[in-house]
Amino acid sequence: TRAFELVDRVSEWERFYITSHYHSDVTGNLEQQIEAYGVWKDTYPRDWIAPNNLADLYSDVGWFEEALVEARIAHELEPDRAFPYTNMLPALLALGRYEEAVAIVDEALGKGLLHWELFLTRFVVAYLAGDQATMEAQVEAVRGLPSELWLLNSQAAAAASGGRMVEARELMGKAVEASERHGFDEQVAFLLAAGARREAAMGYIERARELALEALDVSRNRESLPVAAMALALAGATEQALQVIGELVTKNPTSTQVQDASIPIAMAAVLLAEGDASGAIDRLEPAKPYQSRYLEALYMRGVAYLALENPAAASAEFDQLTALEGVEATRPIHTLAHLGRARALAMTGLPAAAREAYDRFFARMEGSDPGLPVMREARAEYAGLE
Repeated sequence: TRAFELVDRVSEWERFYITSHYHSDVTGNLEQQIEAYGVWKDTYPRDWIAPNNLADLYSDVGWFEEALVEARIAHELEPDRAFPYTNMLPALLALGRYEEAVAIVDEALGKGLLHWELFLTRFVVAYLAGDQATMEAQVEAVRGLPSELWLLNSQAAAAASGGRMVEARELMGKAVEASERHGFDEQVAFLLAAGARREAAMGYIERARELALEALDVSRNRESLPVAAMALALAGATEQALQVIGELVTKNPTSTQVQDASIPIAMAAVLLAEGDASGAIDRLEPAKPYQSRYLEALYMRGVAYLALENPAAASAEFDQLTALEGVEATRPIHTLAHLGRARALAMTGLPAAAREAYDRFFARMEGSDPGLPVMREARAEYAGLE
């Protein structure tokens, strides 16, 4: 903030740098960030930093085609740095171009470039292919480094996506341990909040509430607060969720992503918990431009349509979600999308199609922990199909 106040006393290039980072790190206003990077690009067309940062921004809001264009511009201008490579990767994964993503990783590693997202991309592609050995190899590649926490978090999410919550909890503990070892309190809070969200997704309501509150005790930051609010709402702790949402509103008054995506999603979860499905759908409206990245918008809308007994609309939301399997690919939300689609087909009165959809969900959950709440519910629903 102080640097932004002195922006008129620096060089033109420094002014672009300070202004863009002020809007990225302080205001969070999407339009102003895009404008700042655009002017920077036009003024310094041979500078790789502006398109590189713009690619990162576009990926953060789910505009993956645009992200890929900017990342490639940055790479052409600066082919021997890791960041343009790593900014291509989320876009390629989101667009389902997995072989191309692996080729980019191989090219970067061949140049001796090292970045944890290179190993995470290999991990994700291996996860989607069911290649456990390659997944393990990526975790080992960053073992002992500060970045190992992100691979361990993805490993925990992958376990939870298969209903292996005992394993997921153990891996989350290792990720938290690694974060604490390096003094990353904000990351610890995020990891705990993400763990809480996984617990809620699998039906462990009390665990979800406890973990979310623990996350809030560690740190209350822009990354962890929305996830904690979501977990609390899914756990039925709506009053506590609303308190966290109120904090988000106050702390981030100009942040586009917080105001138009994180808060509407958390509020939709609260409204669903309170039985107001129509209100949840209305509240999710501002998140539509960003729902390719903020996947909960699609999922919560699908759940709301199920509650309103509108299976066709619900299926459309879950289908959009399953088409985005490369976005945060290891998260349980992708597994739950298959269950949501099965429920929509059952409601439509198509038992054969519903059975097939349930079977896809069960296949993803093969090897799940005994007594998993979400599996008990799904098995009961399957048995009731006529």
